[in-house]
Amino acid sequence: MRLEGKQIGRYRFELLIGRGAMGEVYLAVDPRIQQQVAVKVLQAETSAYPATNVAREAERFRREASAIANLRHPHIVPLYDYNETSIDEAAITYLVIPYYKEGSFASWLRRRGSDLLSMEDVVYFVQQAADALQYAHSRQVIHRDVKPSNFLIDTSENPNRPNLLLADFGISKFASATTASGTQSLGTLTYMPPEQLNGRPTYASDQYALAIMAYELLVGHPPFEGPPPVVIRQHMEDQPQPPSILNPGLPRAIDNVLLRALEKKAENRYPTISEFARALQQALPGTSDIPKIQPESSGGELQRSGEVREPQKGSDIRATLRISPAEAQGGPYRMVNLPGGRQVTVTVHANAYNGQVLDFPGLGESSPSGGPAGNLILTLSFEQQEQTPPPLQSTWPNADTQPNVAPQPKADIPGMPIVKALPPDNQDGTKRYKRNQRTIAIASGIMLVLLVLALVFYAVSRPGSNAGNGTVTVDATATIIAQNPDPYPPMNRTLAFFDPLSDNSHGYNWTENSNNLGTCAFTGEAYHVIAIPQPGTGPQPGKGCGPSSSNFSDFASQVQMTIVKGDGGGLFFRDDGKGNGYYFFIGQDGTYRYGIYNNCDKCTFRTLGSSSSTAINTGLNQSNLVAVVASGSTIYLYVNHQNIANVSDSGYNEGRIGVFASVVNGSTEVVFSNAKVWT
Repeated sequence: MRLEGKQIGRYRFELLIGRGAMGEVYLAVDPRIQQQVAVKVLQAETSAYPATNVAREAERFRREASAIANLRHPHIVPLYDYNETSIDEAAITYLVIPYYKEGSFASWLRRRGSDLLSMEDVVYFVQQAADALQYAHSRQVIHRDVKPSNFLIDTSENPNRPNLLLADFGISKFASATTASGTQSLGTLTYMPPEQLNGRPTYASDQYALAIMAYELLVGHPPFEGPPPVVIRQHMEDQPQPPSILNPGLPRAIDNVLLRALEKKAENRYPTISEFARALQQALPGTSDIPKIQPESSGGELQRSGEVREPQKGSDIRATLRISPAEAQGGPYRMVNLPGGRQVTVTVHANAYNGQVLDFPGLGESSPSGGPAGNLILTLSFEQQEQTPPPLQSTWPNADTQPNVAPQPKADIPGMPIVKALPPDNQDGTKRYKRNQRTIAIASGIMLVLLVLALVFYAVSRPGSNAGNGTVTVDATATIIAQNPDPYPPMNRTLAFFDPLSDNSHGYNWTENSNNLGTCAFTGEAYHVIAIPQPGTGPQPGKGCGPSSSNFSDFASQVQMTIVKGDGGGLFFRDDGKGNGYYFFIGQDGTYRYGIYNNCDKCTFRTLGSSSSTAINTGLNQSNLVAVVASGSTIYLYVNHQNIANVSDSGYNEGRIGVFASVVNGSTEVVFSNAKVWT
């Protein structure tokens, strides 16, 4: 529904000036004071699924309003108004901000043409962005979507060097030590750091994104480019080229600053985003001693020179938190005694893993100069103990379960501490579990030997490989297994299948063909499955493909999946080789379904369950980690490490795994990467 000419609240809507992921933006007028404003509008009718998508988007609108309502900074767009109403029986949610006629920083850059900004101008813009983000961080807000199009500009002071104003807090996250729910990997792929791709953003995630933006401004393009699966892999694994190689006019000092801010591990970046901006400024030739002037509202310490300098951050507190693997599944709360007698409560998110580093900003030592407190950084250490394993079903908190409120033991942290959690009581069946442990250990040992031998054979037989260096190959294989622990409860399986799906050279012989149903092919270092609509009105078979030899019974299988066109796709498993098995489908609209397929290629389907989930990243070109855990007759379904459904069915006990694209409303293309199976 177009809103030009409508009166909503006290605002008269005049012109549609933009569309975005969360709705539309209108130029409007407040007739009381004849002031032009910009109004961001979410309309319920924009989605065919008002109970899911619109509710989710409305919550993002509320989050954005809540985030910016409490932020007062010269480089953050202020909030004028927020309301939820209806017009012509359509629900309307809107927020009102100032109207900046010059538009976004991205549009200003496009209008400038292809000439690169000077180093001084880039540092100027990064300083303004960092000031705004540091202020947000001091209010426990992580933006999570830092990019040129999310800064508006004000050219009133200097049209050639505008001021930046941070906007679009729609997916921002309040950093809280007691947050129990998981975090989706929302954001813009070009600017997303590894921890955000894994759904665990921190303050350092905004620093990484701002460093990508600075890199882009300095050389003309971001460090990582390509199809979504390729960009994801690059963020996770590849080192960016030093920018001075691409722009020889840059000093090497700029390389050092940007590459540190782009470190894969968040803890290896600068302690704060302000320190990153300051280091970038000091990397300019002849400006290492220029003091940084900070906006008045960011707080500061008056120096003898009369200049304002940012207060220092407090010291971090580092400790080891010992818990059992069973506890890690449920996401326990922990009360921790800090030095000086201070107590804080922290949350270990469900399905945590051994060695995981948990970063709780603001819980470390206080700053002696009035700056932000340091971080509490806990490293998880699993205790090895013999106890009955918990049920395979995940206990992640969700809307249908009660939060974990059982009393928890306190833990002391003297000096460089070890925080120890008491193990849960043993349950009946310990002897049976010990026997199962021995059986699992023998089977896992055999599987490990077979996997090592297979990968050794692959490495020796590859063109250009060193056939005489068997030790290196075995060590590399053991490293791969060690670096890919089973992330799904009860987390005791061993990696048995790992294919990045960059091409068909990894020994698994994935199907590559085209027929009337569609195409399966390796393109752009990823596996593409394209499904074509078939004549008739019956159920569409879609297109499915898989590796030639992948017979599994009890297992955990996951794959990275990106829908680039059409409706959706997913995993099939326990296929009996005759066109019968199970499927798990997710759609770009946030829906999912699972069930049994029979007699494919024509395919008939029997649905065992369907619903929608906020765990699914919606829309095209959004990455989702899709997983199936099969244990006997029970099947557990995961998206982005969140257990969204379970089902019990004994129709098929073992068989092949594979991937597919589904046809619902037209041709569909789905891109897959990083297939893994644990047994």
